Amino acid sequence: MDIKFSRTLLLLGVLLGPVVAYAYDTSTDTPGQYLDDAAITVKVKTAFAEDKWVKGLAINVRTDHGVVDLNGTVNSKN
Repeated sequence: MDIKFSRTLLLLGVLLGPVVAYAYDTSTDTPGQYLDDAAITVKVKTAFAEDKWVKGLAINVRTDHGVVDLNGTVNSKN
């Protein structure tokens, strides 16, 4: 199995695990909104994981109501 494909599957499992673990959401998000935000997060993290110039695992991605927040460090400003 291709390593990149394996990493993508692992990343999807890690990111979608909380969706399966929680039967209800205690915030104001609807289940549909929660799943939409999770799908956006998965797309962003997958794109980072596939990019050889971006250290995708070192970047935290958080999506809330369709707004994506990125948090991490860079080696240089260039």
